[in-house]
Amino acid sequence: MGIFCGRNYKMRLLLFFALPVVSCLSLGKWFSAQKERIMDKIINGGVKVKDMDQQHRDLIEWIRSHPEGFVHEHLEIRASNPEDPASGYGLFVKDNVTEGEVLYSVPWDLILKPKDFEKYESDHIPLLSCGTIRALIHEVKLGDKSNFGHYLKDFHNWKREHNLLSDWSETGQNLFGLIVGDELPPFKFRRSKVLQKWVDYCGGTDDPLEEKAALFVATRAEDYFLIPLFELVNHRNGNMNHKHTNKRVDVVNFEKADGVATRDIAAGEEIYYTYYMCDMCGNFRTNGYGVADVLQNFGFVESMPQRWYLGESTFFDLDYTRDGQQLELRWFDLHQYMPTEDDRLMFAEELKRLYELEDFLKRESKVLYSVPEQEHQMACRYYDALVQALKSAAHATAEWKFEDYGIPQDELLFTAPFG
Repeated sequence: MGIFCGRNYKMRLLLFFALPVVSCLSLGKWFSAQKERIMDKIINGGVKVKDMDQQHRDLIEWIRSHPEGFVHEHLEIRASNPEDPASGYGLFVKDNVTEGEVLYSVPWDLILKPKDFEKYESDHIPLLSCGTIRALIHEVKLGDKSNFGHYLKDFHNWKREHNLLSDWSETGQNLFGLIVGDELPPFKFRRSKVLQKWVDYCGGTDDPLEEKAALFVATRAEDYFLIPLFELVNHRNGNMNHKHTNKRVDVVNFEKADGVATRDIAAGEEIYYTYYMCDMCGNFRTNGYGVADVLQNFGFVESMPQRWYLGESTFFDLDYTRDGQQLELRWFDLHQYMPTEDDRLMFAEELKRLYELEDFLKRESKVLYSVPEQEHQMACRYYDALVQALKSAAHATAEWKFEDYGIPQDELLFTAPFG
């Protein structure tokens, strides 16, 4: 790894002193000062908010205009925070929706998929479908002749910069390397797994359009398909205390893709879907997949509940208790994933290292001015998530006697204050 990524970070931190400064605490002031500019333009490629809203309305009408297309009358696309377009867009319901209702139905010919779909199994590898990428590139090159014009506007507006760790600036990657060190995931984050597979397995090239299409498919597709509206549904797991996930996707006889409410959804509530605990996700996501992988492959730090893999033998879920006053840690399978005494020592050592790093970042050197704001914010967010996960794991194993591997059942669940 680079010179910023080892354990002896204090000497390397001095290399940042030549950079202009800004602290993590300044982010709130920066966003406040830029509110008028943000309201006029959205971060996504500088597209005006009113143009983005019109684009979303056009997308819905495009689906509805198909004889077999359907979008629920209560469904809308809007910013998560209506006062701040930079908060990102999602799907919301304007009125109550009951369990089992179809939220949208996208006909088969409005779904981007491999040209020879019957061969998709041999054309599909973990993280991406070669055929879907080729189909997307083909439609983009058709330009105005493409039947997917309304959908492709989203692709054209999508900017790969700052989204995935592999596309971060050098200073942003160096900062992130300081946070994860040698012991914490994600590892080898500087090289895109997606782009490597696109070249090695799909026979692709480093052409900018091809790379953008590969990353778009990897971060937006449901299995082998690019489904309009589906990609606007944000990720949330629902496997512990709070049932955030409220939608599933049904591919019906390869004729359409339906988004179905899996529970009653209240007016104003956002539609969520799990990216790696879904029926169609496959073992490559459900086994060994968690917060670090979501950040590396999708470009964001997931909200609670979270799934963490810390080393080869530490695997747990983390969520707030129902009253929101504590965090609850649930070991996934202590028969298969048993934290060791070395793991417990690692939790303590990494917490100490991260606490020392926080003090340097926020109060001593204020070195982050040259790191793009979006990367800076995401790095700080992942830092906070790592600290909370390590703290929870350390507390949960503090009283374990490691010479006795017969962990009682009540040790599967651990509750502690958060913050």
